[in-house]
Amino acid sequence: MGGQLVTQRFSSASGHNGENVAMRKNRVNDLLLIVPERMKPKDLTQHAGQVVRVIKILSGFNHLVPMDRGILSTIYAKPTKNLSEKELTDVLHETYARAPFVRVRDDILPATKYVAYTNFCDIAVRSARGRIILFGAIDNLIKGASGQAIQNMNLMFGFDETEGLY
Repeated sequence: MGGQLVTQRFSSASGHNGENVAMRKNRVNDLLLIVPERMKPKDLTQHAGQVVRVIKILSGFNHLVPMDRGILSTIYAKPTKNLSEKELTDVLHETYARAPFVRVRDDILPATKYVAYTNFCDIAVRSARGRIILFGAIDNLIKGASGQAIQNMNLMFGFDETEGLY
């Protein structure tokens, strides 16, 4: 299908992160016993550099949610041409065909529950009201830096990329 499928104008993103121990820094208000039923914007000062780089491309912000692990992201984009959801899903399948830890979901929408305690990234795409909506879910404690380090080590030393990660 090739070519640019989305414009950079009118794009936005929203991420929802679990409040894992590394993020809490022992603040009483962030203890999991206290956070049920609470959703809040993530502290901008902690990731200011990342946010500035992202804002140049699209607008959006992460929110902390009362779960102990995982990130669920939603990205909204304006398409450059009309494509069906099947065509969009086919593009994802083609793009990630050789990515062993990316699962393109056309059966369900990604959820942190389905990737918890795994190195998988589940993604899906939908279209609505002239917008493309991409969804992605990871377990940030495994698919994050630690899983990435193992995956990179495997590649550097000639092991199968998936070794130790299934």
